[in-house]
Amino acid sequence: MLSGVFYIANSRIALFFDQLVPAQSQHDHSVTLMVFNTEQNRSETQLVVHADPKAFDITNGPDGGVLFGREGALNFYNSSLQPLRSIPLAPGTTGVRFNRILNQLVILTVDEKSGDRTAHFKDGSSLEESASLSYPIKSQAVFGKDELVYLLSGNCRGASHVMSARVVWHGLDQLSACDPLAFIEKDSLAYASGDRLYIVDSKSHSLLNLRIPAPSTFQLPQFVGLSDDHTRLAISALRREKFTSEWPYYDEIFIYDLVSKRMIFEHALKKGSPNGALSPDGRQLATIEEGILTLLSLP
Repeated sequence: MLSGVFYIANSRIALFFDQLVPAQSQHDHSVTLMVFNTEQNRSETQLVVHADPKAFDITNGPDGGVLFGREGALNFYNSSLQPLRSIPLAPGTTGVRFNRILNQLVILTVDEKSGDRTAHFKDGSSLEESASLSYPIKSQAVFGKDELVYLLSGNCRGASHVMSARVVWHGLDQLSACDPLAFIEKDSLAYASGDRLYIVDSKSHSLLNLRIPAPSTFQLPQFVGLSDDHTRLAISALRREKFTSEWPYYDEIFIYDLVSKRMIFEHALKKGSPNGALSPDGRQLATIEEGILTLLSLP
């Protein structure tokens, strides 16, 4: 079952999951989206939408709301899941991303003929486009303020490429940036390589170099969340269990304080439970583990 969790405010979490519609065909699904109040420990509201779980995006939206994108339309909801507006999505739209810190909406489209994917950067309030950047359709990208970094398969050195409408990036192609994770501030990038977490600026100067306490595996570390003040970064990585006859890997979330330059928290997820989110103030971690919402206070 597809499920996810993200914060729309420090005390409010959005949860979603899909399920088959009763008495319908095996391909008919509904998506249930709910808002949970962590201070009152209760669900405030919920919304059920019919959608193909492989063809929609749910993310936080402008002004503490929620965005729901599916074929042909992007729907805006407020924090109570009341509809605000809907805008059309062009044919070939493949994804929607929203950055609460930047108040930036990114709409992804593809052109099969050219083999390119294009990221359209828009202001989250006015929806005016500020930049559009194209990158190879088969690559994965991470987005910043009118910029992106995409990863091509192959050797780590030279695999990551930054495109920016604002800043010229120097020397990244000389780094072993195997796995871009997130843009920190406007012009610095966090990435993983082997069992290390790095942050570099646009001139490839090193700002951070810390250990990820998980060995290199077939799955690279993944971005979980960044606090609104850019001081705390959460990532997940696979760890290997010892002395077990069962599947030996499990996900673990690591939270780093970027000011003190140290890891401050780690949490092992139950098997098959990769969902996690960091609160905007960086003081709480939310996970969905075996269908249960878990809230963890951070130091």
